[in-house]
Amino acid sequence: MKKFYLFIAIIIMVSASGCLLISINPIYYNSDMIQSEFLEGDWEGGKTIWTFKPDGRGSYILTYKDCDDPVNPAADESPCTKADFRATLIELDGKQYIDFYPEEYLNTDNSFLQYHLMAFHSFARVEIKKERLNILFFSSEWLAELTG
Repeated sequence: MKKFYLFIAIIIMVSASGCLLISINPIYYNSDMIQSEFLEGDWEGGKTIWTFKPDGRGSYILTYKDCDDPVNPAADESPCTKADFRATLIELDGKQYIDFYPEEYLNTDNSFLQYHLMAFHSFARVEIKKERLNILFFSSEWLAELTG
């Protein structure tokens, strides 16, 4: 399994200062969708495991696991909550973004799923750099300034 770290910013931004930009409908056209082999596979960060697999329709199935064991989160003995999302990678104005849409889940204790219980699309900026995946959620201050 690839052992790359999602930046701690994911955890901090989701749980603290960041917020999810949500929409009932996608905010992109099919022509904006892109694929990246680099995104595919397992990404570990802190107590989470993000697994991206192509779905054959231009998007990915993201399995998000939130585990109790911060040292070895993939261990079978570590209690994990799991949620599946359709994740669509898009490019708008030369920048990459990702749309998360909940598909299936085992329980609602999953921290990332709790933000999606109304089945909204949520969006974050994506930076794919050498062996690093940054998922940057929007700040509430930036959104407030943008909407005026």
